Amino acid sequence: MVVADDRQLSKIIARYGRVELLCLDQLGYMDLDRRCVELLFQVLSEREERSAIASNEPFSGWTKTFTDPRLCAVIVVRLTFAGQIIETGTTSYGLATPARGAPPADNDQRRWRREPVQSWDMLVSDLNHFLDLPQDRPGPARRLAGHLSDIVRAATAGDAGTAWESALPCRRRPANRRCPGRMIVARTEAGAPIRWQCSVCDDEGMISNWEDSAFDLRRRQLTLAEDASEIAIPHEVAAALRDLQLLDIDCERLVFAIRARNDHSILAAIRDDLDDLLGFVAAEANNEPSRRRQQRLDAAFDALTAAAGTPGGW
Repeated sequence: MVVADDRQLSKIIARYGRVELLCLDQLGYMDLDRRCVELLFQVLSEREERSAIASNEPFSGWTKTFTDPRLCAVIVVRLTFAGQIIETGTTSYGLATPARGAPPADNDQRRWRREPVQSWDMLVSDLNHFLDLPQDRPGPARRLAGHLSDIVRAATAGDAGTAWESALPCRRRPANRRCPGRMIVARTEAGAPIRWQCSVCDDEGMISNWEDSAFDLRRRQLTLAEDASEIAIPHEVAAALRDLQLLDIDCERLVFAIRARNDHSILAAIRDDLDDLLGFVAAEANNEPSRRRQQRLDAAFDALTAAAGTPGGW
């Protein structure tokens, strides 16, 4: 990298310092001279804990890239301070696996959905980085923020201590086809990150700093448990319910606690809770200016009413 003067250097460092997340991939495949290492160190110092580096080498091998041992040590300290280190293994997942997300040749759907997948990728995210994103943020960033916030809602709406399969769909589209998987979420002790993974593909991750956010649906006080009935609804109806804007926290918890079971979703509710949810659906449908969304809400209302009236539903 050639920089003409200090003013141009300052502009370059400031430019890389302004982006929300800087990712440096495949570090370790080339040697950097001292000047390049110094520039990289200035950029990392400017960013203060907002960088991610992927390397094929352990820290002990970074001196192959950063040939000055002292600078190498300083960079490692700068990166690891208050950071998270993820060891992904030494086997190339890309070389060992055919097309990611492609179903098995024998079309064995049971194995495709239920066999655990060895994953070499994990999305580690701090929920604070995705709160209150401005409207000018790119669409993929806003969609990821919505996906992570829904995962937090589901994990905090359900029981803690065990992993369970929610009705949330996978965000991936392998070969331009939507992954059929659903999000398996797990919340353990207070303060621990929420873990999630797709029931089909290798998409997985963890979310930290979710407690007391706007998406934390945990109950704040003990309540008397009542026997709830299970209602089978289509996945499309579950998606329409998650899209409701005017829910109170009890109905929001009810919606995001919906579980996936085979080719449909399961809503567990007592009669009073279902009546409240139907009231919210009807109110929002009656005041919805979009004809298309109104039709989705009407269909959700009809499906809930019909499912609740089936023998054995209550």
